[in-house]
Formats: sequence, structure tokens, C-alpha cells
Amino acid sequence: MQEEGFREKEVGIRYGPTSAMLSVANNWLAIIFSFGSSKLQQLFLMFLTVLTFPLKTFDYLIYKMKTSENIAFGFYYLGEK
Repeated sequence: MQEEGFREKEVGIRYGPTSAMLSVANNWLAIIFSFGSSKLQQLFLMFLTVLTFPLKTFDYLIYKMKTSENIAFGFYYLGEK
């Protein structure tokens, strides 16, 4: 993709499919177990994020696969004006 006034230098996946899955799952679980309390939800989310962080290493194993960009959690764009 070419942005107006920018020359693309590099585009890629910053956070892969595992990060996307963990973000949704952790948020879902935090909402369920907080019973509507936003403070409790934030505490659960922090706990679950720390607990599941090691699983994000799977992103390094699969992020180069072309199909992993279908559900990647974040991309980066490096351009030059």
C-alpha cells in the first residue's frame, strides 16, 4: 500500500495471531469473572495478561507464515517522506 507522499520501506506483522487470540480470550475471561465491576475486570485482565504472556512466544514461530497476517494483532508501516 502506498500512502500519498510516502515511499514504503517496510511493512510487517508486529503482533501475531497468538497475541490476537490471547487478547480476546483474556478480555473475555476478565469480563466474565468480574461480574460487571470495572476495577475487578482490570485486575483480572492484568493477572491473565501476565499469566499467559509466555504463550506469545508462539508468534515467533508462526509470524513468517503468509496466512498468519489474516488474524494478526498489529502491523507496522515504515515509510519515508
